[in-house]
Amino acid sequence: MTCWAYKDIETFKQHSMGVLLFFRENFSYVIPILANRSGIDKDTVRKSVEIGVALHDIGKTSLHYTSSYYGHEFYSGYLVYRILEDCCNSELKTLVALAAMNHHQAMAGRNLKDMIIHGNYTQIPDYEMIDECEKDIKEVLDYIGVNVKYIPKKVTRSDVVYWFSRLRLVNRMNLYIIILGPLMVSDTVVANKNRGGENTNRIIKEYETWLETY
Repeated sequence: MTCWAYKDIETFKQHSMGVLLFFRENFSYVIPILANRSGIDKDTVRKSVEIGVALHDIGKTSLHYTSSYYGHEFYSGYLVYRILEDCCNSELKTLVALAAMNHHQAMAGRNLKDMIIHGNYTQIPDYEMIDECEKDIKEVLDYIGVNVKYIPKKVTRSDVVYWFSRLRLVNRMNLYIIILGPLMVSDTVVANKNRGGENTNRIIKEYETWLETY
């Protein structure tokens, strides 16, 4: 079974690698900024942020996503956090996970407030990884230079809500926006390029929402 980022048009791996490479080409300058402001070594910062950027759609690798990908980011945040716990455990893991979880915040009903507090997550099926997707995920991680021993293959909605309720939100929101902004732009540019259509105006809309929110 093929892992899709956009069914029958863009594969998960194609999108993940495209977004990662676009980020490296256009936003790699944020890595030393984040390292300097957080006091975390640059290599850990790079790996952490690149994992969040590349795997922001990892929630789409579920058996239960066939025609609609609504709410995939709900699981993406959780899975990115677990991967970062394994390979790059620092205070950035919470910020990177939240950025992955919130990369569709400009879409109605998709921000963290609507998804978690207002209960929109109840519309999302549980996550169960497609077996073939594990290879794609590990190849992306290998490209980043990370070897992860464990990636959860089954996650329930309750697992994510419980995890989210116990997060220790570090007082680093100034770093969070430096991660989220480039992720949103990279995702939109690559999706538009690979999927076709004249939708580049979404970049402006998403960026404006991001700036107004934070």
